[in-house]
Amino acid sequence: MSAQLYFSQRAIRQIFFIALGILLLATACSQQAPDATREEHESNPQYSSSYISAYTLKDLVDRSEIIVIGKAAKSDETINMSRNPLDPSQPDSQTQSLGQVYTIHPQQYLKGKGPKRLKLIQVEAVIEIGLGTPVSPKTIERAKANYHYAAIDQNKEYMFFLQIVPGYPGAPYFIGTAEPSIFDLSDPNAVKAVSPWEGAQEAFPNIQMDSFLKNVQTSVRP
Repeated sequence: MSAQLYFSQRAIRQIFFIALGILLLATACSQQAPDATREEHESNPQYSSSYISAYTLKDLVDRSEIIVIGKAAKSDETINMSRNPLDPSQPDSQTQSLGQVYTIHPQQYLKGKGPKRLKLIQVEAVIEIGLGTPVSPKTIERAKANYHYAAIDQNKEYMFFLQIVPGYPGAPYFIGTAEPSIFDLSDPNAVKAVSPWEGAQEAFPNIQMDSFLKNVQTSVRP
């Protein structure tokens, strides 16, 4: 799947299952999905290509259940984020949106409270499959190479803007609130948005870390 999506039947199906599949889960838990037709960028995240995107820091802060600083390490766990539209608690049988699970080691919570370890899910490939068709590791690697996602370096410190994913058993899983939901804190002179969304750098240009932290903390306060 290329970074620039064309609204063919296949692309629409992929967008539906990645973005709206998550929103179906939220709807199942009586949460309101954002209105993609509104033009007030300052008040609500909007759809941009296949991404739910935010245009201000306040958007991210207000919609995030958890804001945390820490490092993230890739785990061996993956989850199919494509859901059955008739039963969002079940994965889709024909599309696999490979949700790679990362373990976040929190160093500081800026909003909300959470466990000592957080499980972050990030979609890193989309694969069309037939009923009961196994997906080989080679197919997965090829799909990941063609998919545009935010690479996470386990040696870097990030700030994550997260919300819980309802409908999964066991320990809670989190996803990014909106794009960009990850900010690279490794350079104190240039906090950088890490996102596959092409508009992330324009909406969130690099900023000094002290200023960025102050802006987040100010937005968190009621």
